[in-house]
Amino acid sequence: MTDTAAHVRIDEGLKRPEKLSKEERLRIRQEARSRPLSTGKVWTHYDPQVRAQAILDVPKAILAGGIPKDVAEKYGIPLSTLHSWIIASDDAEVARGLMLASELMLRIEQIDTANDALELARAREGFRAWSWLAERREYRIYGQRQHIELETQPLSTVDKELLGSAQELLTLFKARIEREKAIAPAALPEKPLEST
Repeated sequence: MTDTAAHVRIDEGLKRPEKLSKEERLRIRQEARSRPLSTGKVWTHYDPQVRAQAILDVPKAILAGGIPKDVAEKYGIPLSTLHSWIIASDDAEVARGLMLASELMLRIEQIDTANDALELARAREGFRAWSWLAERREYRIYGQRQHIELETQPLSTVDKELLGSAQELLTLFKARIEREKAIAPAALPEKPLEST
């Protein structure tokens, strides 16, 4: 068997670790079991008053030229947490509307100022995601509308003449049908058909 470029293993020459002894594996397992289960992020419970105040501060901050990130930093909460509070809360309608408008404008600005294709793609995806949220959470502003308008206009003289002609024609047809019924021959008696 020849070693051509297509058949050479990419990990050839790498040294595999030696197998651990049974005692060593048991020691490592015991050590792992004695450690705490989670060393990652601990989810904290925020005070409801902090939550309410942060949601109330978002419209003020946006109207003053700030962004929701400023409010999140002020209260020491993650921006994603503040976004989820605003998006999910029915009481935060003003804050949600302003936040969505702010985020959409930020994404549009990122699209306008993108320097390369990757930045542009990220900005477009960000805009698409925030647009999706806006359409569903603030459909009265950003959702698609179906507008049906019915207008009743008075009949023009041409329409009135056509209507008069149509009524005359209908009267003529009704009279003709009545005449044909009066002249119609008496019905012939029906005979059963004989089969041959």
